Amino acid sequence: MKTRQIERAAWDHYFSRLSNVLHEQPPKVTVELASETHGDAILAEHAPLHGILVDPKGSEAGSVGIEVGDNVSGAREVHTVQQVCVIWVAEDDAGNPVAFDIEGQDPGTREAVKAIIRFEER
Repeated sequence: MKTRQIERAAWDHYFSRLSNVLHEQPPKVTVELASETHGDAILAEHAPLHGILVDPKGSEAGSVGIEVGDNVSGAREVHTVQQVCVIWVAEDDAGNPVAFDIEGQDPGTREAVKAIIRFEER
């Protein structure tokens, strides 16, 4: 397994391509949020990942949305990390993502926040 940084210029293309793959068969993931003020919290557990959406323009530029939800009921949630500064991906030997570490900042408090997406074994 290797970990690498996804360059900012490639975020939109990387996650658009990944979302197309996820559409076929969304993998189950756990999404955690870590911040100094709020501590660690699990936002979603064993939830299908439907996409990771990058907003490259406008007032939300640099935000990344993590779309998870139930395939049966269609209920979905988007967890947003604002002012993202770096995205790391851990990949298996075949180059498939097994985890993402999305580091951003709370725009109100300027506090560092991190969303961690861990794929369940397939």
